[in-house]
Amino acid sequence: MISPITGYWFSSAICFSCYGAALRFQKDSLDEKTTLRHTIVAGVVAGYMLCFISNPMDRLKIIMQSQSSLVKSNSEVYKNTLSCARHIITTEGPRSLFHGYTSNVAKETVGCALWFGIYHALKNTMGGEEDMTIGSRVLAGGLAGSASWSLIYPLDVVRSRMLKEQNIDKPAYTGMIDCWRTSIRNEGYSWLYRGWRATIIRGFPVGAIILSMNDVLLGLTQDFVSE
Repeated sequence: MISPITGYWFSSAICFSCYGAALRFQKDSLDEKTTLRHTIVAGVVAGYMLCFISNPMDRLKIIMQSQSSLVKSNSEVYKNTLSCARHIITTEGPRSLFHGYTSNVAKETVGCALWFGIYHALKNTMGGEEDMTIGSRVLAGGLAGSASWSLIYPLDVVRSRMLKEQNIDKPAYTGMIDCWRTSIRNEGYSWLYRGWRATIIRGFPVGAIILSMNDVLLGLTQDFVSE
């Protein structure tokens, strides 16, 4: 089974590569200062491109994580991610791996735009790109991680419910909006932030490490190229 950590770092590599390319595409020269608009647009592009990888990976991960309910219902339990993928593709076709794609696009594009945008805004508030210390970058990255997850958490809950479905020929929801309305009608608004606290706590160290280290590595790369 593919390690979740390996999959996460692979997704991050795709995300940052697309983000960097989208930033460069928007600028007339490499010396042009990065603006908030640049970061938001690049974040949307990165989030959208990430969906082609994250949708199959997250769908398999969520199905594997929900196996406790499969045991109770006497449904098939998968030995590993590969057996899960094989069964889904065999019974429902490759398109099943992209079930819930619209909800995933909504979550990833909005999430990446907020993640990168908030980080950029916080860096400007803390003194700007040139004068920031590594500690300030870590703090800004952590705050950006927690803030962005706090804002998109309801979208992630809807996405998880859509990706969890295993019979796409008879889905429980006709789409993202139907999932939203049905869940609110049956469970109230509290389901939108169920498990929110743990996610926000996790978002701080993840954002702190990944965003700050990206800045550090990017700076080292630019110094190396300039030499």
